Amino acid sequence: GELRRVSAAVVVNYKNQTDTKSGEVKQIPYQPAELQQMIALARDAVGFRQDRGDSVSVANIPFTPEPVEHIPFYKDGGFIELVKEFSKFAIIFGALAIFFFVVVKPILFPPLVEVVEEEGLKGLAKREALKYVG
Repeated sequence: GELRRVSAAVVVNYKNQTDTKSGEVKQIPYQPAELQQMIALARDAVGFRQDRGDSVSVANIPFTPEPVEHIPFYKDGGFIELVKEFSKFAIIFGALAIFFFVVVKPILFPPLVEVVEEEGLKGLAKREALKYVG
């Protein structure tokens, strides 16, 4: 397997240039010196040899941009995945909060009992008064 000849063609899109005054982006062709640099780079990449009859060509042609379909952010797949992940953590956090306020907090901080002395209970001991109040 010996190579007889190498042919390579490279198509390069126009470069984007932003107008400083209007901010508009325009596509402009590369300068001939820039194209010569690209040809030299392509020749080096394919192992160009003149004596073998190899050929390398570079064309500077504007590509046609594909129309971009606008998708609302809430229909975007990335946003939906983000909401799913957030929902998992929100449910776990909510369950932990309920567990804390219903189970842990009453154990660690029992409710304080107020001793209220009413007219008829003034002479009773505090324990007996709590029985009648509570």
